[in-house]
Amino acid sequence: MSGHRPFSDLKKGWSPDRLAANETRKAKLVAEMVSLEQLREGLGISQEELANVMEVSSRPSRSWSAVLT
Repeated sequence: MSGHRPFSDLKKGWSPDRLAANETRKAKLVAEMVSLEQLREGLGISQEELANVMEVSSRPSRSWSAVLT
């Protein structure tokens, strides 16, 4: 599709402060995902069950697992 560019191309114009802030936010989100995954495993429930409890789709939780591995 025309007009689509890799995310790395979009980040090229970002300031060092913005890049650092994004890395900090990314690290916090990954830590939260790890905690959520540990909680889910500790409770012995599936990703689908956790998604139902959180009232969200289970599809995103599957993609989170890919980030964690």
